[in-house]
Amino acid sequence: MIGIPEADREAVAFATEALFGTTDLEYTSLEERAEFFYRQIGILHSAGTDLARRRRVEPRNDLMSAMIDAEFDGHRLSDEDIGAFMVLISAAGNDTTKQTTSHAFKALVENPDQIDWLRADLDGRMNAAIEEFIRWGSVVVHFARRATRDT
Repeated sequence: MIGIPEADREAVAFATEALFGTTDLEYTSLEERAEFFYRQIGILHSAGTDLARRRRVEPRNDLMSAMIDAEFDGHRLSDEDIGAFMVLISAAGNDTTKQTTSHAFKALVENPDQIDWLRADLDGRMNAAIEEFIRWGSVVVHFARRATRDT
């Protein structure tokens, strides 16, 4: 959707996933967490700014082209703004999408009659079903926090 080139997708996908895994030893040791975290942010920021620069020269039918064309009160986003936005949408869209998808599959498995209902008019019912999946399954229950002092 954004327009990330195929050659960059694996690195961008890993960086996006890793933002939520900075406390997971699968991604990094305790000693390396801060450096690792900022390296992943840098990858995402660079992917956004690089793509914005390319789309200013060669626009396409993708989200990045739409972002560089967008105006608010006569102002357009800078490449740096778009790089920061890339980090934001990567983080915001990653975990929420996984959670919504998981809740939806679980709900459908537990309610097979709803699968039949959905299949009976997939094109006509899918948008409403998606809205219901998002409403029904709270996608962000909590974020981990670490107390820095006794409370």
